[in-house]
Amino acid sequence: MAALDQVQTSLPRWVVLRALVVACRLHNGLACAFLAGAGLLHGGQVVSPESVVAISVAILLLAASSHLVNDIIDLQADRTNRPGRPLPRGLLSLSLVGTVASVFLAAGLLVGLLFWSRWWFWWIFWSVTGPGYSLLAKGRRWLAPVWTATVIASCYLPGAGSDGLGARDLAVGLVIWYFLFFREFVKSLEDTPGDSLAGYQTLAGGSLDSPVGLVLLALPLLAVGAVVVFGGLAGRWGHLAGAAFLVFLVAALLALPISRRRQGHLSGSFLKLGAFSGLGVLLATTL
Repeated sequence: MAALDQVQTSLPRWVVLRALVVACRLHNGLACAFLAGAGLLHGGQVVSPESVVAISVAILLLAASSHLVNDIIDLQADRTNRPGRPLPRGLLSLSLVGTVASVFLAAGLLVGLLFWSRWWFWWIFWSVTGPGYSLLAKGRRWLAPVWTATVIASCYLPGAGSDGLGARDLAVGLVIWYFLFFREFVKSLEDTPGDSLAGYQTLAGGSLDSPVGLVLLALPLLAVGAVVVFGGLAGRWGHLAGAAFLVFLVAALLALPISRRRQGHLSGSFLKLGAFSGLGVLLATTL
């Protein structure tokens, strides 16, 4: 730990700042903010532009804090799974990452409560369960993907439920949750080497860790994409989004053996692209 502090303090400030931005993984926070915005649109809420910006900033700060905590807890595993991340490379110190994570957590919670107090329970939930994943769920087999899927999918529900949660809201939330759960399961398979070295329990070798098992697990998602594309539930853009969703999902399934053999993250990347296009599918069929 001391060695990491020494490496970090010897670097130019702009290098450290850039590394910190990379470690925050802002694109994931933006995806969560987009889900929250989609929920607001679906719920028919009229929100001022200033409040939309503030809600998005709060989510970005809380998500960044969660990622930084994850990097601290996962340092040993990341030396194998993701050695290019700033902390394993020695571009950041543990003390700096811990301090920034704490500041972001407090700031995100404060901004959220100030600008959208009606979501107070959700803001507290997210500020606890975001960092809580690394502290309580990581390395505990099925709890890890269930935890992550629940935390991220919850972004959609406060706004969507502002006029009362209906069956359609819950159905969309369930599809979002299941896709995130599937992606986390695939990521856990890709990360098996480093997780095993770090002493984590993994999902490798289970009944679903086979080509047939993975296809069975993906069937509900394949069905959703097929219904959107071929069922006439969406317009032109919805069909395009549905087709992209199916392509990325199938590509992830096909790439997983290669990704695991090379200790890469190709399947997870395909599924991340599918997440963005998949959200378009859901919005096209529900808004």
